[in-house]
Amino acid sequence: MEIKAIHIKNFKSLKNVHICCTDLIALIGENNAGKSNVLEALDFFFNPSKSKITEESFYGCNTDLPIEILIEFGSLNSWETRYFSYWLCDGKLKVKRKITWNNGQVNIDNVAIVKQPKVEWLQEEKVNSEKIKEWWKEKNKLVVGGVNFYELLGNRKPSVSRWKEAIKEFIEKHEDKIPWEYVEKENPKGYAGVLQGGLPEYILVPAIRYVHEEVRVQKTNPFGELIRTIFRRISKSNKKRIKKYLRRIRKLVNKEEAFGKRINEIGEFEKQLKSNLCPFIECDIEIRFPIPSLENLFENAEIFIDDGIRTSVKEKGHGLQRSVIFAILRTYAELIHRKSNNNNEKRKEKSIIFAIEEPELYLHPLAQRVMMEVLREISEINDHQVIYTTHSSAFVDIAHFDEICLMRREQKDGEWESSVTQLSMDDMICDLKVRHPHTTPTPESMREWYSHACGSARSEGFFARKVVIVEGFTEEYALPIYSKALGYDLDREGVSIINSGGKGQIDRLYRLFNEFKIPCYIIFDIDKDSEDSQTVKQSKELLDLMGWSSNDIPPVIIERKFTAFRETFEKAMMNEIADYSSLKNEAKKHLGITKESKPLIARYIAKKLIEKGEKEGDPTKYVPETIKEIIKRIKDVAWEGSILKK
Repeated sequence: MEIKAIHIKNFKSLKNVHICCTDLIALIGENNAGKSNVLEALDFFFNPSKSKITEESFYGCNTDLPIEILIEFGSLNSWETRYFSYWLCDGKLKVKRKITWNNGQVNIDNVAIVKQPKVEWLQEEKVNSEKIKEWWKEKNKLVVGGVNFYELLGNRKPSVSRWKEAIKEFIEKHEDKIPWEYVEKENPKGYAGVLQGGLPEYILVPAIRYVHEEVRVQKTNPFGELIRTIFRRISKSNKKRIKKYLRRIRKLVNKEEAFGKRINEIGEFEKQLKSNLCPFIECDIEIRFPIPSLENLFENAEIFIDDGIRTSVKEKGHGLQRSVIFAILRTYAELIHRKSNNNNEKRKEKSIIFAIEEPELYLHPLAQRVMMEVLREISEINDHQVIYTTHSSAFVDIAHFDEICLMRREQKDGEWESSVTQLSMDDMICDLKVRHPHTTPTPESMREWYSHACGSARSEGFFARKVVIVEGFTEEYALPIYSKALGYDLDREGVSIINSGGKGQIDRLYRLFNEFKIPCYIIFDIDKDSEDSQTVKQSKELLDLMGWSSNDIPPVIIERKFTAFRETFEKAMMNEIADYSSLKNEAKKHLGITKESKPLIARYIAKKLIEKGEKEGDPTKYVPETIKEIIKRIKDVAWEGSILKK
């Protein structure tokens, strides 16, 4: 069983949020966007408690509107399909928690969304003796979609059980002719008991989680289950040996079981205590040492780490502690998977949903990449899922764009609320097929396509308020320098410059970021006189994409969404900067380069022009007018809607 969709209403900042789920989901966005609220809402759904709900739990503290957390489960195994058969809707289980507030009292209602026939006499729960009597009087009206239901019942008035059997037969044969409706059914299976026993296990790892909470042996935590598994796997002979050693220890230290074998030092100390106690009261005294049973021995298990110094994991750094937590979770997931494969019982082991806040905490960059691989591996085990929040581009893979859930805090009708933007694989495939009818894209080929186009550095764009997509390093190096001098610091304004690594990658990056509602500005060279037909074709496609239809190409095209240089960025700057040649030669000498390095030269020239202006009291004095206009357009660029073809 897996979560296919999450719908949350009126919970904290989540006024009305819908999230489609895959095996791995990354919740990204700025602070206060509502990412943690999603995990908290899920925690309440799976582990409900009235104590978790306060007035602040309601959107805008408005307790007049109920909180609703609806989870849609799919990929049910055969056991789950039978177990929840009555509550299934189109093969899925849709369960909602509804929380209301009544004068400080919290009420929790549980409902399932089911599909049922609109006609009453096809609804099993409505069938009883009185209803059958009523319906049988007008049995000729028991017709739907031109098909007679009463023909299945015979000439005599049927019993309740026969009527229900006939309903199942009729629906199986004529489902497509029956009008259906979606309704809410209260208290499906009795959530506190039977229903909850069939749902996945939800494990939340908050951003601040101390390792001692995870390495205690408890009945409900993963480490406790691992230790219990170790205990179950110990052979009878080894258990017998351990018990034998425990009895020996007990005889050595405790008087009543010693039978002359007790350690002398303990008895001598007891005598001293007794002699000092006798002036007050005549009695015997005994020191007793609690020796654990075999079961208790395992319940007190601890983890020690030897990284050059052997100590308890509790004494290690936060990075190592957090890594141990994830190692425990991964081992637990693997254990459940093995148990599921080896289980001969009717009930399969529960799938697990791991919810993790900021897995990158305390980890250096290389360890972050390893951790991302671990999360993906966990999500691929059995029916397990991983949902995590992150501020690190190392945990966002452009090739898996359908796993990204971008959250924002937006103002609507004077109120602040969280919004969600996602992009489905189907929409991207459809767009590609429409634009290139001869292609046959698949999810696998799309991932390969974007893996080639996008390195990990380009994932930074998902964390930006705006994205400037440039063709190469020249613009990437120079633009931030000019922009800062013009009073528009790109980093502080949340603008990310994404180097596409070539003209051929620009369109796919633009489509991707734009569909996540990130305002994009594109800068590229047309290379009008290029002899490379592929370059000419790519330039034309980009101009068409940006809506430029004229065959007349000026030296520089500067529009609200893009800038295109008829030849190249360097040639445009050469024509606009008076002492370009001398600055270029100066750059080569300063940098110690003989061959031309356009990006380094462009950065050097930008710095020198700003320095020259600063000396004359105006850092913008020698900034090229083309650059000034480009920065102005970047400041003004806004998202204007989807560009995908349907």
